[in-house]
Amino acid sequence: KGVSPACPKGSNARAFSKNGIKKRAMDNYVKSLYAKGVIREARRTARENVKNLLGPVTGKTVIVIDSMPSGQYQAPSVFEQRGQSPAMM
Repeated sequence: KGVSPACPKGSNARAFSKNGIKKRAMDNYVKSLYAKGVIREARRTARENVKNLLGPVTGKTVIVIDSMPSGQYQAPSVFEQRGQSPAMM
């Protein structure tokens, strides 16, 4: 009674809470990497590296297509974070 189904009973409750804190910390870290452009730059560098590696090996022009150059998570723009549109700036 009175216990949230998301929070298990007994001694596991403390571990459950720590896991939630760790998950939020990791989520915030990943979001900050996206917001800083680290993921976009890493993916761009990876595309160039694959192209430069495979081009000489195959002897042909290699075109590397990244279907998600910004990664899977789309960080909100600076405008969205401030609750404004670019036209308002």
